Amino acid sequence: MAHITHSLGHDYEALHSSPTRLIRRAISCSSRRLILCCGVSGLLLFSTLFLFKRPPSFEDVRSYERRLPQHNLTEALHDTDLQPPGRRKYLRIEGGADTWEGGLNNVIQELTHTTYLAHRAKRAFVFSDFVWTNSRVPYKIYDRSLKPTKVPLNAFISGASAGGAVSDDASITMRSISLEFFDLVCPMNARVRLTARGAPINGEDGMILIEWWLKRLKDVENEPCVVLDFSHNHVFDWDYFGSRQPLTVFPHLKTSPTLTHFSWSPLVLSAVARNFAVLRPSDHRAVVSSQAHSGIGGLVAIHLRRGDFRGHCRYLGSTRASYLGLNQHENLPDKLHIDHRFSDEFIRTQHRRHCFPEINDIVEKLRQIRFESRVTPLKRVYVLSNGWPRWLSKLGEELRRDGWEDVINPADIKLDSKQDQVSVAVDMAIAERAEVFVGNGFSSVSANIIMLRLAKGMSYESNRFF
Repeated sequence: MAHITHSLGHDYEALHSSPTRLIRRAISCSSRRLILCCGVSGLLLFSTLFLFKRPPSFEDVRSYERRLPQHNLTEALHDTDLQPPGRRKYLRIEGGADTWEGGLNNVIQELTHTTYLAHRAKRAFVFSDFVWTNSRVPYKIYDRSLKPTKVPLNAFISGASAGGAVSDDASITMRSISLEFFDLVCPMNARVRLTARGAPINGEDGMILIEWWLKRLKDVENEPCVVLDFSHNHVFDWDYFGSRQPLTVFPHLKTSPTLTHFSWSPLVLSAVARNFAVLRPSDHRAVVSSQAHSGIGGLVAIHLRRGDFRGHCRYLGSTRASYLGLNQHENLPDKLHIDHRFSDEFIRTQHRRHCFPEINDIVEKLRQIRFESRVTPLKRVYVLSNGWPRWLSKLGEELRRDGWEDVINPADIKLDSKQDQVSVAVDMAIAERAEVFVGNGFSSVSANIIMLRLAKGMSYESNRFF
């Protein structure tokens, strides 16, 4: 009986077989396993597509992005509007929220800061797809529906961060470009890479971090293709936006093109306008204009996270966590008071009511807000929630019993297949327009809604927390 040692060090016994026949047999087994794996994967994908409706591809939105006026290679390499004429300069972020699979609102938080940073550095920002997951599989099951793993950014937002206008004139020099165009105009060997090593990421003042980056970018101001690498030292991440650092940046963001020229995408705005009969605005401009400064009178929008957020809220209570970033603004009502003298049990109960309120907590809070309203009588409630339909139906019954004229649930909003894929942005666009918004102080969704409302000039008092 021959004894064979495989090149990788594994021992095999050849029972009346030649090495050649053994190798053929091994290759045959490997091939069968590969075919079996591919077959199972294909079956799973087919079953998923059978159970869930195949989502849209958004190829029309991708085509729109490719045809943005700043995506002209000749002009990018020699822009005569620059003084002196020359190459446009770009800023690309790598290793950010789009790679660690943050949610849409984690991405928006980072985008506002990095777009602002690029504008301050006199560079055009480089935007990329929103990534649900970095898996090679084209679809992902999320929140009881099938979603494409990558969605073009302009399906969600428009404006300075997504290639839109950054000024009131027609200049395109500073407009953001897509990653696809950046790869064309800035090949790998032409890029200068800056890491976050030594960045003051644990301070109290976010502007110190911004100024640190601006100083580093000043050192490479003549380089057209600059990449900030956040891969090994995350900068604008959960820890940053969970701290007080964004509070010092917000006054600057508020007046920058990042927010003054921010808009939800035409797709999102079309969904809001489509549901005007449900939202019942007294002025149609409140639902059709991207720059509407007046809210939908009498409407209170409330943000209620359910599902697995219960466990997250327990964790926040156990760590005595504060509200996220901007939600800690001193001018916002409904502060979260945490005293070291409070017992652990008291803190857990307090956090549960603020973070995961039950129906009686919600009814009580909205009754208080309605009583305190000194402007337009508050009559209707719009619910942003991932809660189960039965729970939402029960909430609606209790709110109507408490005197609310109408309660609008997600099921009441009519969306086509594309609008449904960006439904979280549709919810946010409606909440941004409500006369009063009641958010979750521990949520990035609520923090972003409040940021956009304040940037539009809505009062601090119109933003509340449970």
